[in-house]
Amino acid sequence: MRGVGEQHPQEKIAYSYWATTLHLLEIGIPYDAINQFTEQEINLILGVDMAIKENHAEKEASAMSMNNMRR
Repeated sequence: MRGVGEQHPQEKIAYSYWATTLHLLEIGIPYDAINQFTEQEINLILGVDMAIKENHAEKEASAMSMNNMRR
């Protein structure tokens, strides 16, 4: 990204807000609900989402490893 280091604090906050909001929308949380969550609730949701994705990735890697061992 061009000029990332030159962002003003307000731009960083706006970017973070919208990046988080879009991620929550992508995982299926309604916009109205997102606006009512506390920061702690959002952090919990993001943490659980990350843990689920990591678990799926580990299972997929394990399955691929098992398939490679059978060959």
